[in-house]
Amino acid sequence: VVYRKERHMQVFFSGHTDDVISLALHPDKTLVATGQVGKSPVILVWNSSSMQTLSSLRGFHEVGVAALSFNKDGSKLASVGLDVDHSIAVWDWKKGMRIASSPGHTEKIMEARFNPVDDVLVTCGIRHIKFWSMYGDNQMRSKKGVYGQEGVQHTMLCVSFTDAGLSLTGGESGDIFLWKGTHLEWQFEQAHKGPVFALSTYPDGFVSGGKDGRVRLWSGLDPVKVFDFSTTTVTSTLTPRIRSACWNDGHVLVGTMSNEIFEVDERNMTQRLLTQSHAGADVWGLDTHPKEEVFATGGEDHTVRVFKVASRKPSMVRELNGGVKCVAYNHDGMLLAAGLVDGQVIIMETRKLTPMHEKRSREETITDVKFSPDGNFLATTCMDGSLDIYDSTVEFELVGSASTTEGSSLIHLDWSADGRHI
Repeated sequence: VVYRKERHMQVFFSGHTDDVISLALHPDKTLVATGQVGKSPVILVWNSSSMQTLSSLRGFHEVGVAALSFNKDGSKLASVGLDVDHSIAVWDWKKGMRIASSPGHTEKIMEARFNPVDDVLVTCGIRHIKFWSMYGDNQMRSKKGVYGQEGVQHTMLCVSFTDAGLSLTGGESGDIFLWKGTHLEWQFEQAHKGPVFALSTYPDGFVSGGKDGRVRLWSGLDPVKVFDFSTTTVTSTLTPRIRSACWNDGHVLVGTMSNEIFEVDERNMTQRLLTQSHAGADVWGLDTHPKEEVFATGGEDHTVRVFKVASRKPSMVRELNGGVKCVAYNHDGMLLAAGLVDGQVIIMETRKLTPMHEKRSREETITDVKFSPDGNFLATTCMDGSLDIYDSTVEFELVGSASTTEGSSLIHLDWSADGRHI
């Protein structure tokens, strides 16, 4: 997905055939490399303006391509596989040729990036940091990171580089590490409360982001500002966990694990939500408001979300205690019902999506929910073949049930126009 910020629009590159799990941006800021999962996963290099594929690289990796990185002049592309050896390859992507390869590490590699100063490839992951260089006839040689006398291996989740070519890594422990060559020079303990997922350097320092929902700005090696997204009130009831952060000209672009992108102005500490949607799971529920230009969605990420049609932006989010399979407004749009995968039916008022009633008549997935045309009744269907009817005028009391023959499921339902038949 390429997001056009100035127009709040998305365009899509559709060259892949399976889940895309890795991405790298070329130094020219226009070309992109992406890698997918699969028995014989492909790496595609494409133009983010024209959406045209420029190179297709395949035949080496298995299971999936976990990480990608262009070197400093963009002529080479490094890739890391999800095979048992977490194999590393370096490609001349313009020629479509693999020019070097090596087993990477016995455990998962989380990130691989070329140092833009000396073109050393740094890989990090579970109890792992290695520094790779090319020698001889395109052979690869690695050196392990040296922690000093303590010698304790840490799990590293991300890596970035200073203008002087020093390496910064973020640890699962919440610590941030600075490396000169292969040797550890500095360690800031508990920079974040929990794993550090994001690091990005800028001329005066670097930016870090973590699972704790905080983004820190550092001047040199000193933390100077903190943006705390764990207390944000921007449309969401979820606690954002920072997955990526990037500084540019006084602004920090922040991506969260709940699929939000924020832009933060470091000068006045204000934040703006650019885009938000469901995250990490399928979206099954959809219904339009009967009177307003909004629509509601429900997903297996345990959330119900309301979007404005004109702005194509979310206006409300409510986290529920289970995956959402279906949603439906009542006749005047004052209520919104959601059916959950665990058999619950939750009825919310639509001003703030506050739950008003929670019903559980079934143990299997609620497959559909529909209000009667006059709004007096709510009907639900279930994967176990049951149909239930609730009376909205008496606290959504269960007033009727029916079921199909054994072994049959009910998937959808609708009311007749007069509300007498289902």
